[in-house]
Amino acid sequence: MKARHVAAAAIFWLAATAGTARADDLYFNSSVGPMDIHFGDGGRLYGHYQQTGGAQRSGRLDGAVSAGGILGGYWLQPDSDHPCSYPQEGTNGWGTFTISNAWGANPYGVWGYCDEIPNRSWDLQRR
Repeated sequence: MKARHVAAAAIFWLAATAGTARADDLYFNSSVGPMDIHFGDGGRLYGHYQQTGGAQRSGRLDGAVSAGGILGGYWLQPDSDHPCSYPQEGTNGWGTFTISNAWGANPYGVWGYCDEIPNRSWDLQRR
């Protein structure tokens, strides 16, 4: 009898969540503009952001989640105020980022241009 309840609950949950964002997807208002981060198989992450001030560039995020829950990888955009000397995924507008406490109350992000160690703050608030 208990197995039927568990199966029914699982089917209800799948039906209720079909077509909706996974619970671990992240949506931020950041110091550069809106940012969405989604997760795939094997801890991979992908996302997008839209700068709302200055050059108003759009960009994407490509990276992974570490075993400790820290997000990290590359930000990439068609161009940059600080173009890199060599391309990454087809563009010279790229750099690295990390976000810690992403699912917590006070997420913290840093980013950098090209190969520099990320040291520029991303102010992140959940949407």
